[in-house]
Amino acid sequence: MDVTYLSRHLGYNAWATRKVLGALRSLTEEEFTRDLSASFSSIRGTIAHMFGGDWFWYNAWTREKFPPPPWLDTNGEGATFAAMEQEYLAVLGRHDRLAEQLRDPARAAELAFRAVDPHNEQVQAWHVMLTVVNHNSYHRGQIVTLLRQLGHRPEGIDTDLIRYMYESEGKVYPY
Repeated sequence: MDVTYLSRHLGYNAWATRKVLGALRSLTEEEFTRDLSASFSSIRGTIAHMFGGDWFWYNAWTREKFPPPPWLDTNGEGATFAAMEQEYLAVLGRHDRLAEQLRDPARAAELAFRAVDPHNEQVQAWHVMLTVVNHNSYHRGQIVTLLRQLGHRPEGIDTDLIRYMYESEGKVYPY
């Protein structure tokens, strides 16, 4: 496996999540927090859950220990979209820097095969990196559905991996 490919996947994850956050800026706070009987109740709850995974795993991969926001343990309760977006964009910036480091084959190999310990079980970091990307893709899809349930037309949230691959290479996706 070419572990530098992890760089592209982490970059994709940050790119796609930023697109979704951008679409959420048009919501009212009531829409953002409305209980829609989804996996995490509301869009706010889903964003808090996604953030938690990105924050937790970044710390595990890098062994950096930056503190979580106070709303993380409460499923976003009491946090505004603006506050959550600010924290999320900071985490995504960290992911971007990590993705850049993973372009170096030596750094990528050192990190990819590092053991991380989720729930008292040792796994290789690259397994978790791909899991995080897949996990967030699932929840980004949920958010698009929730936006539609709220009557919004979430246009411009095409977060397909292939679109990212084209755009990150400065190409126009043909479809």
